[in-house]
Amino acid sequence: MTTNHSFMCLIKYGHLRVNQTFNWNTPKQEHFPDNLLPSWAITLISVNGIFVICCLTYCFAPRCRERRRNETLRRESVRPI
Repeated sequence: MTTNHSFMCLIKYGHLRVNQTFNWNTPKQEHFPDNLLPSWAITLISVNGIFVICCLTYCFAPRCRERRRNETLRRESVRPI
């Protein structure tokens, strides 16, 4: 693979001619890893995220249920005269 290229631009207008050579040097490409995070790190982060969501759901769900029960009891106990 070549890294240096030359282009010649030739312009003719009537009996006049102008030409110029343009040099184009392509820089060497740096090799970046295809994947910045390895698959084991992505898996570990995903499992931890799911675990945290499950724990939060398990902790807050009983409180919501208890709150709903208390609201229904309050509504039943208070009746207009």
